[in-house]
Amino acid sequence: MKAWILNPPFSKEMIKEGRCEQEVSLFQTNYPPFTMGYLAAIIRTKYDVEIIDSIAEKHSKKYICDKINLEKPKFVFVNTTTPTFDSDIDLVKNFLNLSKKTKFYIYGVHASYFSKSMKLGNRVNFIIGEPEKKAFELIGKQNVDFKDFPFPAWNLIDLMKYKIALKNKPFLIVQTSRGCPYSCSFCTAPFYYGKKYRKRDVKNVIEEIKYVKSLGVNDILFYSEIFTFDQNYVMEICREIIKQKIKISWMCNSRVDTVNLKLLKLMKKAGCWLISYGIESSNQELLNISKKNYNCELAKVAILMTKKAKILSIGHFILGLSGETKKSIKSTILYSKKIGLDFAFYYNATPFPGSDLYEEKKDEIISNWQNFEYGNNITNSKLDLNKFQSYAYRSFYINFFRIPTIYKLINVLGVNQIPNIANAGVRSLLKLRKF
Repeated sequence: MKAWILNPPFSKEMIKEGRCEQEVSLFQTNYPPFTMGYLAAIIRTKYDVEIIDSIAEKHSKKYICDKINLEKPKFVFVNTTTPTFDSDIDLVKNFLNLSKKTKFYIYGVHASYFSKSMKLGNRVNFIIGEPEKKAFELIGKQNVDFKDFPFPAWNLIDLMKYKIALKNKPFLIVQTSRGCPYSCSFCTAPFYYGKKYRKRDVKNVIEEIKYVKSLGVNDILFYSEIFTFDQNYVMEICREIIKQKIKISWMCNSRVDTVNLKLLKLMKKAGCWLISYGIESSNQELLNISKKNYNCELAKVAILMTKKAKILSIGHFILGLSGETKKSIKSTILYSKKIGLDFAFYYNATPFPGSDLYEEKKDEIISNWQNFEYGNNITNSKLDLNKFQSYAYRSFYINFFRIPTIYKLINVLGVNQIPNIANAGVRSLLKLRKF
């Protein structure tokens, strides 16, 4: 029996994984669909499963409608986000008429949040929380823990559709943990994955790394709400990579208050070349209001240590948090340029359903779901966030392609990556035109 795991077509190239629901921009790339990979790996033990990433494959809605009319799968898992939700559901409504017996399982943060209010008949199920639970139920298993999931079915996708922009090489995602014990007001992770931190066994992570390498892929993104939350755990992973002489190049995310120089140097030795930090703001009061709750002075320290470890750094900043002023935004933008970051991304505060910010701002929302992106002003903010975001990007990257920056990129990535660095730079400059 046929089953689909579907990422529906959309007019923009989107990242659609858990709390990450945004248009691809600048040096970013589309993520390999690891949740879809997990679902396929679970279901294929009993069904003939197909992963259809229509965004990566650039399918039209007509193509997918013709395909379901022809194949009529037993069921379809549908990946949704807030900005794509209306489009995704319109497609499902078309499917209902084209394939009269197919069941649909709609998942994602938005679908989970509105699951009780959505009514599309008994063939459409809106999943609350992680969709893998439903997948296991469909093959007759209950209460399977995250650490016991099979490895994603990467052999069912075209790996060359997912490349690191700066390297022009394919990469895959290894998810080491789920759940976030923090309570950042703008984030949907605690709602979707829960606040309990659940990590996989180190041995299991190492085996998955070997599996990824067996596919001919040597670049990995360790995906976790906070990869460095448990420093001893990360150090154990790094030591095993080094001990077993596994040659990989990898990226991860972190808070600035969960790293130290010893850890960073070990990460570098194990193959880490890029760390993505959620800095958000330079204003301590705003950090406290947003429940980010770290000492803002630690950002400078973390970036300096990262530089000493010879790892590249990305800083993520949110403009328009509760309590924000023009002065505090300008201060954050200036701060982002002074602390030594290699890359910076600036987002307008967006009240995604499932976040505390949504509960606070939902009566002020002036836009439809499709406009729920970090580049849009969603609420009745008196601040011209789009103007500030444009200024932030232009002021940070105007000096990006000077000799010292290029030298640093070549030093970290290697001389053989010069053409790819240049190509990524040109593509990113073209994207900057939108700002």
